Amino acid sequence: MEKVEIMEDRIFLLKDFVSERQCEDLIRQSEDIGYEVGNFTDTEHVHVRHNVCALLEDETLAASFFDRAQPHLPPKMEERSLHRLYDGFRFYRYDKGQYFKPHRDGAKMLFRRPVQQSYLTFMIYLNAHFEGGETNFFATMLDARFGHVLLGVKPEPGTALIFKHDVWHEGAAVTSGRKYTLRTDVMYVDPPRR
Repeated sequence: MEKVEIMEDRIFLLKDFVSERQCEDLIRQSEDIGYEVGNFTDTEHVHVRHNVCALLEDETLAASFFDRAQPHLPPKMEERSLHRLYDGFRFYRYDKGQYFKPHRDGAKMLFRRPVQQSYLTFMIYLNAHFEGGETNFFATMLDARFGHVLLGVKPEPGTALIFKHDVWHEGAAVTSGRKYTLRTDVMYVDPPRR
């Protein structure tokens, strides 16, 4: 596995994070779960997001991925310490013409003791047999609005893309084939109370 910094402290890759075989197994598992059109693709929201989703809760998978990724993840965000990967995974499938327009990801808050909050998106590209579908990043909301791409990441199977939630980005339209990704969040935990 190789860490590649794309934008220091904001965007990086973990190349060969998942094997080709594991990618294939994950795709099969996602199809067994079944993809559904979420409420984000209703007529009100289709201008922002057009894809289908399958949900998986798997603590073992989250722990396994975290063990591999932990040495490469920021140990602290604000006052919180690195804790785990969220075990609620979302598979996304994009067919020709499907996309996710420019947006920023929201933080996940878990009000347990101690409180957990996500700061980073953790996404794994699962296949390569498609065209388009790059993850494009933008410097500002205005740049996103006018399509001024700061940098683009071409999906490579098995590569994990990790970035701060507050970075403007898009999943460009797939122009042929079918794209699969797996997404979760990197959780940080409040310091212990004294």
